[in-house]
Amino acid sequence: MDVSIGYGAVLHGLIIWLDCCFFDRWLPYLVLLLKNWNEV
Repeated sequence: MDVSIGYGAVLHGLIIWLDCCFFDRWLPYLVLLLKNWNEV
């Protein structure tokens, strides 16, 4: 078993999980920030 492959798979899964949680939770706030910046 190659440790680097296992580590890469775990890291890849973690990135996907973070992407889902991050975008679902923070995307509305990011959109609001962009709108506020455009108004300024």
